[in-house]
Amino acid sequence: MAMFYGLCVALFLVMRFAPLTPYGAWLNRRLVAEPLARLADMKRHRLIYVVLLAAMMIAGGEMILLLGPEVLATYAVYLDAVLVTYALAAVAMARNSLRYTRLRVRKGGRVRRLLAARRRRQRPAERVRPSANDDYPVALRLAA
Repeated sequence: MAMFYGLCVALFLVMRFAPLTPYGAWLNRRLVAEPLARLADMKRHRLIYVVLLAAMMIAGGEMILLLGPEVLATYAVYLDAVLVTYALAAVAMARNSLRYTRLRVRKGGRVRRLLAARRRRQRPAERVRPSANDDYPVALRLAA
């Protein structure tokens, strides 16, 4: 175990005091940049699962011995919550696609008008900006 700690300290010293060397840059890329990129791409529910799993790995068998069924119940509740969330999302997506298909089959023209209206609403409104040479009051502009 002491050899592992010594290796970690040696790697830390190389990354800290020689970051511009090829080995230091390689260590930085492999040990810092890539894991951070993977963490940034991770979704929130998976990140929570990773944190729980890491805590279980650190505590190891002691946590399972002390908490026993409660740990398994916690994982079961978490898994149930994830499955219910996926099921609700699938139901909502199926309902919306069924609604769209019904509209499309029954009244194709109406759907096109609805979609065109939605596109018009989503476009940003163009603001009229005052021109830069309007320094005079309105009355002087009308007199000119």
